[in-house]
Amino acid sequence: MDSSSFNNLFKGLRFEELLQCVPSRVTAEMNGDLMKEYTEEEIKQALDSMGDLKAPGPEGMTALFYKKIWGMVGKDVVREVTALL
Repeated sequence: MDSSSFNNLFKGLRFEELLQCVPSRVTAEMNGDLMKEYTEEEIKQALDSMGDLKAPGPEGMTALFYKKIWGMVGKDVVREVTALL
């Protein structure tokens, strides 16, 4: 199936109307928690939970690198992570 056939398959569907039939599972309180900005502590906990030598990031550095020099780069990492959101 080429892309035009795929697009034609869903052409004319009223997604907003269809979504009204799907029951909500996320409460307003849950959504509020999900929308909060990450804290420095949460970002550090996420880093600490990563395998030290698992797949490196796009810059070629592993989690171990950031763990070892967190004191020097932690504020910068937090700034970059929160800027992505």
